[in-house]
Amino acid sequence: MVQVSRETAKVMKLPAGDKLPRPSGEVGAALLAADVIGKFPGPALAVDGDLKVLAANVHAGLLEEALKNADSPVATLVHRTFAHGAPITHKVTLRGKAGVHHVELIAMPGRISRGKQSRSTASAVIILARDTTLEQNLTQALVDSRQMFKDLLSCAGDFAWETDAGGILRYVSPLGGFGYAAHEMTGRAAVDFLAEDDTAADNPFTARERIDGAIRRLWRGDGSLAEVLISAIPVINSDGRYGGARGICRDITVEREQQEAMRRLARAESLSSDILALAGRGLRQRDIVRQAAAIIGEAWGASCAIFLVAEDGVVACDPHKIAAHPNLRPIVAAMTRPDSDGGVRPLLLAEPGDKPLLAVPIRLGAAILGVLMVALAEASVHDDAALAAPFELAANTLGVVLDHARLTAASARAPGIDDLHNLYNGADFDRALAARLESAGPSSRLSHLLLLEIDGYLAAMARIDHAIGEAILNEFARTLRHSTRHGDLLAWLGEARFALWLDRSDLNGAVSKIERLKATLKEIAAANGLAKSTLSVSCGVAPWPMAAKQASVPALLALASAALDEAKRKGRGQWAQALAAGGA
Repeated sequence: MVQVSRETAKVMKLPAGDKLPRPSGEVGAALLAADVIGKFPGPALAVDGDLKVLAANVHAGLLEEALKNADSPVATLVHRTFAHGAPITHKVTLRGKAGVHHVELIAMPGRISRGKQSRSTASAVIILARDTTLEQNLTQALVDSRQMFKDLLSCAGDFAWETDAGGILRYVSPLGGFGYAAHEMTGRAAVDFLAEDDTAADNPFTARERIDGAIRRLWRGDGSLAEVLISAIPVINSDGRYGGARGICRDITVEREQQEAMRRLARAESLSSDILALAGRGLRQRDIVRQAAAIIGEAWGASCAIFLVAEDGVVACDPHKIAAHPNLRPIVAAMTRPDSDGGVRPLLLAEPGDKPLLAVPIRLGAAILGVLMVALAEASVHDDAALAAPFELAANTLGVVLDHARLTAASARAPGIDDLHNLYNGADFDRALAARLESAGPSSRLSHLLLLEIDGYLAAMARIDHAIGEAILNEFARTLRHSTRHGDLLAWLGEARFALWLDRSDLNGAVSKIERLKATLKEIAAANGLAKSTLSVSCGVAPWPMAAKQASVPALLALASAALDEAKRKGRGQWAQALAAGGA
């Protein structure tokens, strides 16, 4: 007997120290080969030149199945080994009943005993096999995972990177990034790509701990700056030392610009809404201008002045003394001269050392009513048009509010019928309604007072041609006038508000009237080039007769006004009924 050495045991995968029969000539070697086949932990067998199996272990089924096909890679390996008379190794893929197996084969020429008691031997090829399926699958999974990572990066538009301990880029995604090819970035210090004012902050390219979503500015290949979202983790070598960092960069410049534009739009709409609210307070022109200047200045943290064209020249509201700017007066004069037309555009003055000064015309259609001047803390927006946009909306809204204040004041002063809409004005409507109530008495049949308001009218006027807005208001007033019956009263109360007395009409009749007016207004809007949803009608409804203490016109109007406020709180195109104390 012979003891197996460690080296032999390692090759044969046998426990060191196992006893094998000592070879004694050809017979002893043949017996040893048979014993090796029997003890081999993987598939093993011996075959002759006709591919007949002379010896096999319990694991050899995969090899025996392959040998049934004379053209199989195992059969070919046997023939090659016989022909060369030397050991051959080969990796093959075998398909058996148990599925696909990846196998590493070792074929050796030798002799094999014909039986345990037989003294005769036969020439054979001994095949030892090692199943590498698990290794192959793990390797393929690693390759697939790496390819998936590369594919996802190319689809996402991100790029991956890795730096060494000194912050030098040693890997960049094949497509590169920010206008650089991969080879233009590899080998350079990552800090070279950071904007100067970002280099003092923690450098994600030399991260010593995990960084998630750091925003930095990087230089693009064309010299512009990009805002970049960076995530990084440190690389720790096997010896525990810091080896650099790796991570992913994503260009978020466009996304951030869109977010900033949305914020500016929201601020602009809020500012316009605040200015629009001045229209319902019955303020004089100078008070509207003063409050508008305060609203704009507070909203944008800026000094604001408003200059209006008057019969005797330009009137200024300049609480912050912006007029001291040497170029301001000529600009105002140029923008408001009589021959100015719709071609006047906002103007940004940015003198070195001075605050940027923005001049925006206050428009009403093609007419220019004045100039809005804003001294900005800084011009944070590089696009002049984007910078001026919210102030243009505010100026146009102010133009509408000023015009309606003028029309409302003119309506209140005018006797009898309003010239523009051929309707009663507010004062004469009150007198006519008072006379109607006095003559009718509290026992009269049920009637209703409607306060109607066109939702979104003033906001739309800030965005469309003034003539179109006036046409819409005229057509709606004409519709109201033509739909009145004998005994009804109709008035324009200024802005986009109307009062309608429905004589001897129950609530169902009042609601039917409201719904018809809403439908008509949508058609009027569409006929004037607006979406039907742009304008709608809200209505407050007050019933009459009522308790004696509420029988006056002011009390009836107050009830209708409160109902209108309630309807507007519900949303656009709603109506609400006032419930009088003592019954309705």
